[in-house]
Parts: sequence; structure tokens; C-alpha cells
Amino acid sequence: MHYLIVTEKNSAKKNFSKALGGNTGKLNSNDTYTLVSGEGAMTTLVEPGEYNENWKSWNLEEMPWDFKKIRWKTKVINSRKRKLLNYIKNESLHADIWVLAGDTDPSAQGSWIGAEILLYCKFKGQIKRMYFADESTKEIRKGIEDLVELPNNIKEWPEYQKGQARNYFDWYTGLQYTRAATLLSKNSGFDYKIINEGRLKSFIFDIVRSQQEKISNFIPKSKYAVAFKDENDNIYRNSTKKIKIYDKKEDVPLSFAEPSNVIKKSEETCYKRPPKLIDMAGLVSALSPQGFTSKEISQTYQQMYEDSIVSYPRTEDQTLTTEQYKELIENSTKIAKIVDIDTSLLTHQQLRKEYIGNGAHGANRPGKNIPESLTSLQNKYGKLGKEIYMLLSKSALSLVCEDLKYKKITGNLVKYPQYITTFTNVIDLNWKSLWNTQKEDKKLGNNAVPIIDTLKNKKPEKPTLKWLTRTLRKNNVGTGASVISVFTEIIDGKTPSLFNKRGVLSLTDRGQVAAQLICNTNIASADTTKEINQLINNVNNGKATIAEVLTFGKRIIIEDYKKMQSSSKELVNLPIKKPKTSKQKIRKEYSIGSFTIFENEKAFYDDEFIKSAKNKDNSQWKGLYLPKHGNKLWKPSKPLGLKDLELLLKGQNLLVNSGNLVFNSENKRIELQSVYVIDCPFDQSKVYLENGMFKCQSTDCKFELYFKPKMLGKDVISISDIKQLVSDGKTRTYSMVSKKNKKFKANFYLNYSSRKIELNFQ
Repeated sequence: MHYLIVTEKNSAKKNFSKALGGNTGKLNSNDTYTLVSGEGAMTTLVEPGEYNENWKSWNLEEMPWDFKKIRWKTKVINSRKRKLLNYIKNESLHADIWVLAGDTDPSAQGSWIGAEILLYCKFKGQIKRMYFADESTKEIRKGIEDLVELPNNIKEWPEYQKGQARNYFDWYTGLQYTRAATLLSKNSGFDYKIINEGRLKSFIFDIVRSQQEKISNFIPKSKYAVAFKDENDNIYRNSTKKIKIYDKKEDVPLSFAEPSNVIKKSEETCYKRPPKLIDMAGLVSALSPQGFTSKEISQTYQQMYEDSIVSYPRTEDQTLTTEQYKELIENSTKIAKIVDIDTSLLTHQQLRKEYIGNGAHGANRPGKNIPESLTSLQNKYGKLGKEIYMLLSKSALSLVCEDLKYKKITGNLVKYPQYITTFTNVIDLNWKSLWNTQKEDKKLGNNAVPIIDTLKNKKPEKPTLKWLTRTLRKNNVGTGASVISVFTEIIDGKTPSLFNKRGVLSLTDRGQVAAQLICNTNIASADTTKEINQLINNVNNGKATIAEVLTFGKRIIIEDYKKMQSSSKELVNLPIKKPKTSKQKIRKEYSIGSFTIFENEKAFYDDEFIKSAKNKDNSQWKGLYLPKHGNKLWKPSKPLGLKDLELLLKGQNLLVNSGNLVFNSENKRIELQSVYVIDCPFDQSKVYLENGMFKCQSTDCKFELYFKPKMLGKDVISISDIKQLVSDGKTRTYSMVSKKNKKFKANFYLNYSSRKIELNFQ
């Protein structure tokens, strides 16, 4: 039997390949296998207008949509993923058994992604699920031996239904809440083009608004009571419920109170375990006060992950598997030396049960490749890379240190035993010394005298990223990956809803509108999140259906829409200015020969093009269309003007960076034609510039070069560059950028031995 093992990501495929001995091979004496991988979520649901013509327009009267009329069609996210899916489909033709080897996570996202790939490929053979604690060789081989058979109709699989329920709910509610918020704000004069709402975003907007409101409305208040203070500044307060509190300081009766001796009531030795391992949201909240954005942190972490310096980024785990834990202990001394931590602290070599879990990726931590030094990290990934590694190392190495050991001391007064004081003294810092904590040695005094104790109401906490992360985790709202994705969008995106100043959050004008509209709604409530999570879990357990999940969504949309309508009337009271509306741009009209041409900032066109063109692919152009700055296929050396268009319409050619532009008078189209450049230096055939490619006419010749490689950024390879390549054997030097976003300089040269054009790094 031949097994097709489908992992969720390429990084997992590499670990599987290492464990099994290659991308293809034998599982045992009878069975063979092939490894392939997806690329995260490969498909998405089509736009609502595909199901109902009325849903194309943003019309409040059409909401809530009847989900029973939705056929839930999917489409592939982009052409790259389509190509990958078709490759997997082709491999599946040779397979007898399909193995879903996606991530095992509580949300069932990995199972859903794997099943979507299978459905696209229309596989008809046996289907099995592989479960694994992590991607270690031992766990992968164990998972292969313990495959679980799945139903032939994968849509009946509970884990798929659970993932699908979450997917449908977020699509169904997110789109409608966004449309409602956008239209209601626009009708009130606050036209921000789009106001994004959704289960996670709306919750964030609401709690930040609520916290800002608490801070704005906070009024410091003081109450007073009798207390005692000893010579070491320890305060003794009444520990009973009969404590008397006074509104005015002068009303506090100190006359009854006399000085008293102090005695030690108790002394207890206590221990505190290390905190949970840090996750991506924790990294963002810890590093934001230093001025780093969530986008920068995610991108730098991803680069470090690709080099195996750190573990998988988008994990939800805060625990480690047994294998990952053992690996951490084994590498702990090396890691400690890199980050300048005293290795004598790493004495806890036993596994702590409370930090062991079954997540495939495990918590964020240092990776398998240990860097040479912090300096080498900073040279390669910048200061941020160094800070990320330091935080991850301290968090992970805390598990290998002993528990914090301290004494809890309680003292009370001889005359008034109900008045007590409590403090702690650290005996051994152990794991806490990794975080630069200092010991403090406090002592009980001998005598205490009466004082007036001022009791102040506590000011609400600032809405920091650390506070937000803690609140989301406490209410079980959002996954690790979704939280970072939303942070990047609403804080670091082009149209942010939150402003982040050194880790402290505040709502932007757009954010204030979004928060006002969903004030007191179900979608912004932690209780609703708990309810929907329970409902989705019930789908997995067979106690609920996807229809029930969507019915719940429809109900809260109906309830919330009324609240949003009412809230929209309060938008005028917000302390913000209405956004400026963009002025209607007048079409400039010209007559060139028999054509009436219209002009905007991007192109020249005629009405035939506007009526018939569906996209800007060269093969689909109908009517007259000429981009001023070019498109993905061709680009002029300078922006085109009316004179260029006039020359084209008169029959003259226009040379651009990827060929000749000509006007085809028969079908009224501007087309790109090939242009002769030079004779090939390898076999003397002609080299043409055709569809953006410099290529020799000879089918056996390897002389070819794309005019606009991605690594050149905005630069292009021109005809003059190719002529220089042939005459001098090399081109000019270009400033380039690698796939990992690293800058370098290089030029192209002719390699006569291989008869190819190759790169020469400088």
C-alpha cells in the first residue's frame, strides 16, 4: 500500500522527512510513502454576493442573511496555493491511503485545514489521521504506527465539523458586523470607508474603551482608619471585619490606642514555581515598551524560526512535550552561557508535570540551533532578534531552576492582637534571579505606635499590551496566532484602530467609532465567547450541529443590530472630528483621432474598456486601456503621457522595459510584442525581449533572464544591461534583497562553461 502523508506546513514536512528517512521511502516491508505539505489555510469562503445578488451591495435591510440559502462554496486563496494543491492532487493519484498529519490543537484548525486539502483533491481511497505530541523523530514514528481510521465521507468527521463550525460562524458574523458598523458610522457622518468588527476585534475595542472610561471617570478618594507602625516601617492593620473606617481624618479616634509591643505570630517557609512559558502575545507585550511593533516582532521571529534559532511561532501551547522538555534540559547549559546566566542555577533536572502537555509544537522557546553569541544574533537579526532570544531563554531556563524559596512572616501587637502585619523575605531567588530580582530582608520591629492610616481607592490599570494579553487569556478569547494577527492589523496596519505608545494602548478616532458601535453588544462580550466556544465544542461531541451554531450567530446579530443603531446616535458626542470625505474626481476627457479618451491618475481608457474589462490581465483587455505606470507584466522607464498614447494610436511602437507596445486597430487593443535585442553569445541565434523575458530563440540555449526579478525590488534589467552583458561578459552591479529580506549586491555574468547567465555576489 502507498501512503500519501500530508503535513500542514513545510516546516513539519522537513521534520517528518528527517524522522522517516526522506520525502519518499518505505514505512515497512510492505508499505511505501510520499511526503507532501500544505501551506496553512489553503481555501477561503467566497464572497456573499456569490449566493445572493442583493448581498453584493452593503444594505442593512438585507441583514441578517438567511444562512440556509448559503451554499458555503470555497475558493483557493491565491495562485501559489492553487499550484501547490494541484501538485498534492497529482501525488494523490498514486496513493491508496491518505494520512492527515496536520497539527493537533484544541481548536481543530489543523484537522480542518487537512480535510479541506483532501476535499479539493477529491481523494477516494482510505483516510487516516495521525496524532503526534510533537515533531520529534520518536513521536512521528509512534504516530505512524498508531494511525486512526476516518470516515470515507470526511465531512462527517467530528473534528472537521468543529473546525468548519468555527470557520462558518466567524465568516457569517464578521462580515455582517463589519458591514453594519461601516454603514451606521457612514450614515452618522463618520465615513472611514470600513469599520472592521468581529469576535476578537470587537472584544478588544470594547475592553480598551471600557478601561479608558474607567480611568477618565476615576476620582481619587481617601478613607481613614486606626493603624500602628513599628520602627521598621511595618504597618499593622485590623484583620477583622469589624474595622471602623472614617470619611474625615479628624474623626479618627486615636485616644483609645496606646503603643504596644510586637510579637511574631508565625513564620512559614514557602515555595513558588516558575511562571508559564511566554507566548507570542507575551513577547509582543514585553517588547512593545521598547518601541518594537507586533509586526516587527512577528517578522523577526519568523526569520529566526526559519534558521531554527527559535521554535515554531504560531503555537497556542504554553507547555512542552516530554521530548521537548528533555531537549531543553540537555541544551540548558549551552543556552545559559549564550545569554550570560549562571549555570550553577540550573539544578532542577527533573521534569515538572504541570509544564508537560500534548501540543505538537510546544511553547515558544529557544530552537535546536544554538547561536554562537548574542552579538552574532544582533548582527544577523538586529537588536530585536537579541531581545527575543533573551526573553525566550529566560522563560525556558526558569523551568530548569529550583523554585523560589521565601519566608512568610506575620507579626501582631500584644495589646491589640487583631492588628497584624505580613511580609515575605526571599531565602533563595533561584529562577527569579534570571529576571534581575533583588533580595529584600525585612524585620519585625519591637514596638508599634498608633497612626492614622489613609486608605485610597485603587486607580484602574492602564490598558497596556500586557494587560490586554492577560485579559484575553483570562476570558479565553482568541488563539495565539489569531491574537498576533489581529494586533498587527489593528495596531500596526495602514488604518489602525489602536494607538500603541510604548506598550500603552489608546483608541484612535476610527477605534473610538468601532468601540462605540459595539458597546454592550453580544459580539463584544466574554460571556458570548464562552457560549460560542461551548457550542462549537458540542459540535465535536455530537451534541450540537453547525446549523445551531449559525442560528446562535443570527440571533445575536438581530439583537446587536438594534443596540448598534442606538449607539450610532451617540457617535456625534465622541471627542473626535469627522474624517474628511474625498472629493469626487472629475474625468478628464480628450479627443484623439476617432477616440474619446478619459484620463485618471493611473491610466488612459475609453468607455468600451470600462464596460467590458473584468480584470487587468493583458489577455483580458477589451477596449482601449493604457496604464501610465505600467502593470505587473510591463513597466515604462518613465510615466506615460498623452503624447505617448497619441503616437501609439497613429501606429508607432513604444518601447518599454519588457517589449514593444503596439496598437492593434482591429480589436482596439494595446498589445505587448517581442523586440529583437542582440545576437546570443552562446550560439549566435537571436535574443528577443518577449513577455518580460530576455530569451534566445534556440530551444536548446539556456540564455534567458527575466526583466524584473523579485530580488531587484523596483529596479529592472534593461535592454542596455543585456547589451552590456553580451559585450563585457557582465552587467552593472544591482542592489538586491534575498527571500529572507537581507540586502546584498551582485551582478549577472556569462558562464561559458555551463552556457548560463549566473549571479556574481559582491
